[in-house]
Amino acid sequence: NVNGKLVLTGGAALEILIVISGKLNFTVFHILGKGWIERTPNGTLTGMGQQLLKGEADVVLSRSEIIQYRVEQLSITHILHTSMLKAYFKKPVSFSLRDIYFTTFSPKLWLAILTMWLVFGVTFRLFSYCKKKITSDNKIQRDDFVLGDVVLWFISSASLQGWNSAPSETSLRIIFLSGKLATLIMYAIFSSFMISKLSVEKDLV
Repeated sequence: NVNGKLVLTGGAALEILIVISGKLNFTVFHILGKGWIERTPNGTLTGMGQQLLKGEADVVLSRSEIIQYRVEQLSITHILHTSMLKAYFKKPVSFSLRDIYFTTFSPKLWLAILTMWLVFGVTFRLFSYCKKKITSDNKIQRDDFVLGDVVLWFISSASLQGWNSAPSETSLRIIFLSGKLATLIMYAIFSSFMISKLSVEKDLV
Protein backbone atom coordinates (compact mmCIF):
# COMPACT_ATOMS: atom_id res chain seq x y z
CA ASN A 1 0.00 0.00 0.00
CA VAL A 2 1.87 3.10 -1.28
CA ASN A 3 0.35 6.54 -0.65
CA GLY A 4 -3.09 5.01 -0.20
CA LYS A 5 -2.90 2.98 -3.44
CA LEU A 6 -2.54 -0.79 -3.80
CA VAL A 7 0.67 -1.69 -5.65
CA LEU A 8 1.51 -5.25 -6.72
CA THR A 9 5.27 -5.86 -6.84
CA GLY A 10 5.41 -9.49 -7.98
CA GLY A 11 4.18 -13.02 -7.57
CA ALA A 12 2.29 -15.69 -9.51
CA ALA A 13 -1.03 -13.81 -9.31
CA LEU A 14 0.53 -10.70 -10.85
CA GLU A 15 2.00 -12.74 -13.72
CA ILE A 16 -1.42 -14.23 -14.44
CA LEU A 17 -3.03 -10.79 -14.30
CA ILE A 18 -0.50 -9.41 -16.80
CA VAL A 19 -1.24 -12.29 -19.21
CA ILE A 20 -5.00 -11.78 -18.88
CA SER A 21 -4.78 -8.00 -19.38
CA GLY A 22 -2.72 -8.55 -22.53
CA LYS A 23 -5.11 -11.18 -23.94
CA LEU A 24 -8.26 -9.16 -23.21
CA ASN A 25 -6.68 -5.74 -23.89
CA PHE A 26 -7.58 -3.84 -20.71
CA THR A 27 -5.72 -1.63 -18.25
CA VAL A 28 -5.29 -2.96 -14.72
CA PHE A 29 -6.53 -0.81 -11.83
CA HIS A 30 -6.02 -2.39 -8.41
CA ILE A 31 -8.54 -2.04 -5.59
CA LEU A 32 -8.70 -3.31 -2.03
CA GLY A 33 -11.86 -5.35 -1.56
CA LYS A 34 -13.91 -5.11 1.61
CA GLY A 35 -15.40 -8.11 3.33
CA TRP A 36 -14.80 -10.39 0.38
CA ILE A 37 -14.08 -13.55 2.35
CA GLU A 38 -15.83 -15.22 5.30
CA ARG A 39 -15.28 -18.23 7.50
CA THR A 40 -18.11 -20.76 7.69
CA PRO A 41 -19.03 -22.59 10.93
CA ASN A 42 -17.05 -25.67 9.85
CA GLY A 43 -13.88 -23.57 9.46
CA THR A 44 -13.68 -23.37 5.66
CA LEU A 45 -13.41 -20.09 3.78
CA THR A 46 -16.08 -18.82 1.39
CA GLY A 47 -17.05 -15.68 -0.51
CA MET A 48 -13.91 -15.46 -2.64
CA GLY A 49 -15.93 -14.38 -5.68
CA GLN A 50 -18.11 -11.74 -4.04
CA GLN A 51 -16.12 -8.85 -5.50
CA LEU A 52 -16.96 -10.14 -8.97
CA LEU A 53 -20.59 -11.06 -8.27
CA LYS A 54 -21.39 -7.71 -6.62
CA GLY A 55 -19.77 -5.67 -9.39
CA GLU A 56 -17.02 -4.32 -7.15
CA ALA A 57 -14.35 -5.66 -9.51
CA ASP A 58 -14.24 -6.91 -13.11
CA VAL A 59 -11.49 -9.50 -12.60
CA VAL A 60 -10.83 -11.46 -9.41
CA LEU A 61 -7.88 -13.84 -9.00
CA SER A 62 -8.39 -16.61 -6.45
CA ARG A 63 -7.46 -20.26 -6.12
CA SER A 64 -9.94 -22.82 -4.86
CA GLU A 65 -11.52 -26.15 -5.65
CA ILE A 66 -14.27 -26.08 -8.30
CA ILE A 67 -17.09 -27.48 -6.19
CA GLN A 68 -20.79 -27.49 -7.06
CA TYR A 69 -21.98 -24.17 -5.58
CA ARG A 70 -19.03 -22.35 -7.15
CA VAL A 71 -19.53 -23.89 -10.59
CA GLU A 72 -23.14 -22.60 -10.62
CA GLN A 73 -21.84 -19.02 -10.50
CA LEU A 74 -19.44 -19.40 -13.45
CA SER A 75 -19.86 -19.29 -17.22
CA ILE A 76 -17.06 -21.48 -18.53
CA THR A 77 -15.29 -20.12 -21.63
CA HIS A 78 -12.27 -21.31 -23.61
CA ILE A 79 -9.12 -21.56 -21.54
CA LEU A 80 -6.61 -18.82 -22.36
CA HIS A 81 -3.53 -20.50 -20.95
CA THR A 82 -2.91 -24.22 -20.48
CA SER A 83 -0.75 -25.35 -17.57
CA MET A 84 -1.33 -26.22 -13.95
CA LEU A 85 -3.31 -22.98 -13.76
CA LYS A 86 -6.61 -22.43 -15.63
CA ALA A 87 -8.51 -19.15 -15.95
CA TYR A 88 -12.31 -18.91 -16.21
CA PHE A 89 -14.52 -15.85 -16.57
CA LYS A 90 -18.07 -14.95 -15.70
CA LYS A 91 -19.44 -12.91 -18.59
CA PRO A 92 -21.08 -9.64 -17.41
CA VAL A 93 -24.83 -9.37 -17.91
CA SER A 94 -25.45 -6.74 -20.60
CA PHE A 95 -29.19 -6.42 -20.08
CA SER A 96 -29.47 -5.95 -16.34
CA LEU A 97 -31.27 -2.88 -14.96
CA ARG A 98 -27.99 -1.48 -13.63
CA ASP A 99 -26.23 -1.76 -17.00
CA ILE A 100 -29.12 -0.34 -19.04
CA TYR A 101 -29.94 2.74 -16.98
CA PHE A 102 -27.34 3.58 -14.37
CA THR A 103 -24.09 2.81 -16.22
CA THR A 104 -25.17 4.47 -19.48
CA PHE A 105 -23.67 7.71 -18.14
CA SER A 106 -20.56 7.88 -15.97
CA PRO A 107 -20.97 8.92 -12.31
CA LYS A 108 -19.38 12.31 -13.09
CA LEU A 109 -21.91 12.91 -15.86
CA TRP A 110 -24.83 11.99 -13.58
CA LEU A 111 -23.43 14.43 -11.01
CA ALA A 112 -23.19 17.13 -13.68
CA ILE A 113 -26.84 16.58 -14.66
CA LEU A 114 -27.95 16.80 -11.01
CA THR A 115 -25.89 19.97 -10.58
CA MET A 116 -27.49 21.46 -13.69
CA TRP A 117 -31.00 20.92 -12.30
CA LEU A 118 -29.99 22.35 -8.92
CA VAL A 119 -28.66 25.46 -10.68
CA PHE A 120 -31.93 25.80 -12.61
CA GLY A 121 -33.93 25.46 -9.39
CA VAL A 122 -31.87 27.94 -7.39
CA THR A 123 -31.89 30.45 -10.27
CA PHE A 124 -35.64 30.09 -10.71
CA ARG A 125 -36.30 30.73 -7.03
CA LEU A 126 -33.86 33.65 -6.92
CA PHE A 127 -35.43 35.43 -9.89
CA SER A 128 -38.93 34.81 -8.54
CA TYR A 129 -37.94 36.27 -5.16
CA CYS A 130 -36.44 39.34 -6.83
CA LYS A 131 -39.60 39.81 -8.87
CA LYS A 132 -41.72 39.84 -5.71
CA LYS A 133 -39.56 42.59 -4.24
CA ILE A 134 -39.58 44.92 -7.24
CA THR A 135 -42.97 44.24 -8.86
CA SER A 136 -46.54 44.71 -7.70
CA ASP A 137 -48.14 43.19 -10.80
CA ASN A 138 -51.10 40.81 -10.83
CA LYS A 139 -48.92 38.36 -12.71
CA ILE A 140 -47.02 37.66 -9.49
CA GLN A 141 -49.73 35.27 -8.34
CA ARG A 142 -49.32 33.26 -11.50
CA ASP A 143 -45.55 32.97 -11.02
CA ASP A 144 -46.05 32.09 -7.35
CA PHE A 145 -48.13 29.13 -8.48
CA VAL A 146 -45.40 27.97 -10.82
CA LEU A 147 -42.76 28.47 -8.12
CA GLY A 148 -44.77 26.35 -5.68
CA ASP A 149 -44.70 23.49 -8.19
CA VAL A 150 -41.13 23.99 -9.38
CA VAL A 151 -40.09 20.49 -8.23
CA LEU A 152 -42.96 18.92 -10.16
CA TRP A 153 -41.98 20.99 -13.17
CA PHE A 154 -38.44 19.57 -12.96
CA ILE A 155 -39.84 16.04 -12.84
CA SER A 156 -42.15 16.68 -15.80
CA SER A 157 -39.27 18.18 -17.78
CA ALA A 158 -36.95 15.27 -17.00
CA SER A 159 -39.64 12.81 -18.15
CA LEU A 160 -40.45 14.90 -21.27
CA GLN A 161 -44.00 15.64 -20.14
CA GLY A 162 -45.88 18.91 -20.58
CA TRP A 163 -46.91 21.38 -17.89
CA ASN A 164 -50.16 23.27 -17.37
CA SER A 165 -48.68 26.76 -16.95
CA ALA A 166 -45.56 28.84 -17.51
CA PRO A 167 -44.02 31.94 -15.89
CA SER A 168 -45.05 35.37 -17.14
CA GLU A 169 -41.74 37.18 -16.70
CA THR A 170 -39.21 36.99 -19.54
CA SER A 171 -36.32 36.06 -17.23
CA LEU A 172 -38.28 33.17 -15.72
CA ARG A 173 -39.42 32.02 -19.15
CA ILE A 174 -35.81 31.89 -20.31
CA ILE A 175 -34.95 29.61 -17.37
CA PHE A 176 -38.07 27.56 -18.05
CA LEU A 177 -37.22 27.07 -21.75
CA SER A 178 -33.53 26.45 -20.99
CA GLY A 179 -34.52 23.58 -18.73
CA LYS A 180 -36.75 22.11 -21.44
CA LEU A 181 -34.01 22.42 -24.07
CA ALA A 182 -31.37 20.88 -21.77
CA THR A 183 -33.73 17.98 -21.09
CA LEU A 184 -34.29 17.31 -24.79
CA ILE A 185 -30.54 17.28 -25.44
CA MET A 186 -29.90 15.04 -22.43
CA TYR A 187 -32.66 12.63 -23.49
CA ALA A 188 -31.29 12.36 -27.05
CA ILE A 189 -27.76 11.64 -25.80
CA PHE A 190 -28.99 9.16 -23.18
CA SER A 191 -31.10 7.29 -25.77
CA SER A 192 -28.20 7.00 -28.22
CA PHE A 193 -25.82 5.82 -25.49
CA MET A 194 -28.30 3.22 -24.25
CA ILE A 195 -28.98 1.85 -27.75
CA SER A 196 -25.25 1.65 -28.40
CA LYS A 197 -24.68 -0.21 -25.13
CA LEU A 198 -27.42 -2.76 -25.87
CA SER A 199 -26.34 -3.37 -29.46
CA VAL A 200 -22.66 -4.09 -28.74
CA GLU A 201 -21.72 -7.60 -27.63
CA LYS A 202 -19.37 -7.87 -24.65
CA ASP A 203 -17.40 -10.97 -25.57
CA LEU A 204 -14.46 -11.44 -23.23
CA VAL A 205 -12.61 -13.84 -25.53
